[in-house]
Amino acid sequence: MSAPATTPGPDPSGTARPDPDPVTPPDAPRQEPPDDTPRPEPTPAEAAAPATDAPAAAAVVAPGVAAPVVSDLVTAAAAQAQTPPPPAAPALVPDPARRETWRCPRHLATPDPYDLPCGGCGAARKRMQAQEDHQAAQAAQKRSEAAQQARAARDGCTECDEYGYVLDPTDPAGGSYDPPLRCTHDRPAIDRITEDEQRQAAQAAAARPAPISPATRDLIESARVHLLSRTSNPAPNRRRRINPKVWK
Repeated sequence: MSAPATTPGPDPSGTARPDPDPVTPPDAPRQEPPDDTPRPEPTPAEAAAPATDAPAAAAVVAPGVAAPVVSDLVTAAAAQAQTPPPPAAPALVPDPARRETWRCPRHLATPDPYDLPCGGCGAARKRMQAQEDHQAAQAAQKRSEAAQQARAARDGCTECDEYGYVLDPTDPAGGSYDPPLRCTHDRPAIDRITEDEQRQAAQAAAARPAPISPATRDLIESARVHLLSRTSNPAPNRRRRINPKVWK
């Protein structure tokens, strides 16, 4: 049952009791008191100007505030676009000349003597061994081809013997020239012999001492005569040395 509504009775003192304040629920909107301050009337220019949003108005009112910020951003973007990217780290690859580098990239980057080789290390080692064998086979093939070419040139040359030495054109028996000279198979033997004789003559001339002038010879002879005619007289004040074997 709900309690009966009660109404305030008359005040016995005879004075009027004020009305109680109305109870406002907590979720009711708050009402601001009316602002009775008089506002200034807009001018004709302000009334005729179109309405704009707040950011644009702020940009129009103070254009110098945002200009430095925009300029700094543009400068930073241009510098970043002109700056070249940092060079990438060189990739670690096995060196065919160093067997200790025949490992996988992980073991090359972090070498550890206690870390056993993995399957990647085995694949790298096999690849390097195959490359080494291929290079050795190519070198052997080149040496064989060079030897075959030299043998063919020697067999087709009439200026040298079977060992590739130049034949002596003055020897009727067809013997080799003394001292032995290697034939180049591209010119006659007499030219090769003449060239060798000129080289030996130049070496002998370089080893021969330079001639002595007559004035130098006279000076040497006079010094020799003076040394032969000189007598060895010891100085009187010179202390005579005694043989230790004598006075002992």
